[in-house]
Amino acid sequence: MKLDLYYSPGACSLVPHAILQSAEIPCNLKLVSLRNHEQNSPEFKQLNPNGQVPVLVINSSDVLTQVVAITLFLDHHFPNAQIFPNDIWKKAKLVELLVWFNNTCHPTFTRYYRPEKFVDGDAQKTDLKAKARQDYQQLIVQIENKVQINQANGQVFFHPYKPGPVDFYALTLTRWATMAKIPTTEFPVLWEYVRQVATAPGCYQALEKEGILDSFK
Repeated sequence: MKLDLYYSPGACSLVPHAILQSAEIPCNLKLVSLRNHEQNSPEFKQLNPNGQVPVLVINSSDVLTQVVAITLFLDHHFPNAQIFPNDIWKKAKLVELLVWFNNTCHPTFTRYYRPEKFVDGDAQKTDLKAKARQDYQQLIVQIENKVQINQANGQVFFHPYKPGPVDFYALTLTRWATMAKIPTTEFPVLWEYVRQVATAPGCYQALEKEGILDSFK
C-alpha cells in the first residue's frame, strides 16, 4: 500500500504523522505550508476542497481527509501497530475522546487563531478572540483533569501500550494553548504529560521532522 500524507507543521495533521512514525509505516510526507496559504492552491483543493490538512492519499488515487477517519483507516489496515486496543469498549472510549478533541476543542482554538473565518470587523474579531481564549482555557483544564484521572488509574498515557492518537492530539492542543498565551504554569500536570508524549519514539521523530520539537523543551 502506497501512502502519501499531506501535513503542515504543528497542525492537527501531527496526529496521523506521529502514528505513522510510531508504527514505522512507510509513507511519503507532503508538506503543505498553511502560512503560505498552500492549502488554498488549486492543486491541493483538488484533493481536499475544504483546504485543510491532513489528507491521506492511498495508492495515488483514493483520498481520505479528517483526523478521526484517517486514524481509523490506519488502525484497520495495520492491526499489528496497535494504534487502538483490540478491546472494543476501550477503543470506543478512546475514539470518544479523540472526537471530542476534534469537534469541540479544535474548533474553539480556530475561533481564537482565525477569527476572520467567523466575523468581520476588528472589534468583532477582538471580542471573538477574547471569548475563544477563555473557552479554550476551560477546555485545557478539562483535558488536564482527564490526564489526572487517567494517571490516578495507573496509566501514563491515554493509550494502554504506548502513546497513541489521543495522546498525540492532546499534545497538539496543549501546544496551541501556549500559542493562545495560556501559561504552562496554569496546567503543570498536562504540560508534564505532553512532554513525556513528545519524548516517545515516533512522536519525537514527527516533532523533529516538523521543526517544532523545541516547543516541548
